Amino acid sequence: MLLYSYNHVMHGFNASLTPSQLSAIKKSPAHLATYPESFGKLFTTYSPKFLGLQRESGLWPAASFGEGVIIRIVDTRIWLENTEKSAATDVLAGMDQATADRVDILSQSLGFNYTAYFKDVIAIASLSAIEKGIFVVCAAGNARGQNSTINGAPWIATVGAATLDQSFTAMMTLENGLAVQGISYFPESIYITNASLYYGRDNVSKAMCKALALDQNEVAGKVVLCDNSTKIDVSGQMEEVERAGAYARIFLVDISNSGHCFWDFG
Repeated sequence: MLLYSYNHVMHGFNASLTPSQLSAIKKSPAHLATYPESFGKLFTTYSPKFLGLQRESGLWPAASFGEGVIIRIVDTRIWLENTEKSAATDVLAGMDQATADRVDILSQSLGFNYTAYFKDVIAIASLSAIEKGIFVVCAAGNARGQNSTINGAPWIATVGAATLDQSFTAMMTLENGLAVQGISYFPESIYITNASLYYGRDNVSKAMCKALALDQNEVAGKVVLCDNSTKIDVSGQMEEVERAGAYARIFLVDISNSGHCFWDFG
């Protein structure tokens, strides 16, 4: 079943194929490459407010609010059952249409898992768009480690923020009534019963959730508390707790000499 055809950022099509149909296409002398469907993540935030843009003075009015400049924002298709992921085929279709419309700027606040440029949908389509005079700018995201980024092809203007004045606060209430406010990575309220709290009190590596330190037999199905560490970042602790099979995770982080608490459920 044919879903999309592309004529501007690349020459090709998107279709749902059986293994035998795909095999037949690959045997054609016109076949160059085939890519399976993939799904990206949204990086969007409230940029104008964060940048401090004012309607009365400053950069925004000085640039006539971008008058005469056509900007196409490729963000996500609105699926009621899932608004956090955007399919590669949909993104490619949006970029293809934007290129056909001859926009001036193509802005994308989303990205896909890191892969080689010749397999990266955004990298491939952006190169074709730039060749047609379109300026492509993409969000860097926060999913990569140090010295790396998402949407890092050299022909893309990749933008990242070192700081952000947004926080997603939530209240965690323990069984004994103690309530602790912190920053939550989990988007919903949740009530946990029959789950023990685990903390590696007698082992520094376990207490800090160091890589490969947690014992799956000890933490599986439990809420793991990871202590503050100057050598391990929260993302590293997250990976370790997930590897060990914990039900939920709480991270103690010291930011600017003040205690902060992060939690996530997975």
